[in-house]
Amino acid sequence: MDNIIHIIATNLRKERTKQGLTQAALAEKAELHNNYIGLIERAQCNVSVITLAKLANALSVKITNLLEEPK
Repeated sequence: MDNIIHIIATNLRKERTKQGLTQAALAEKAELHNNYIGLIERAQCNVSVITLAKLANALSVKITNLLEEPK
């Protein structure tokens, strides 16, 4: 179970930095608190499906992109 949390964390950070967004900028786009983005990226919390959808939408990617095993 912990593995999926780390996969999401890795994929979220990778996509956010690829797009040149700060945690604060992503949080604003996703309507989430910027501290929460940090917790997710450090794999320190579970993420709901709704939160995943908000993040994927803010990054203009599919939810599955955040769930795939990094290559």
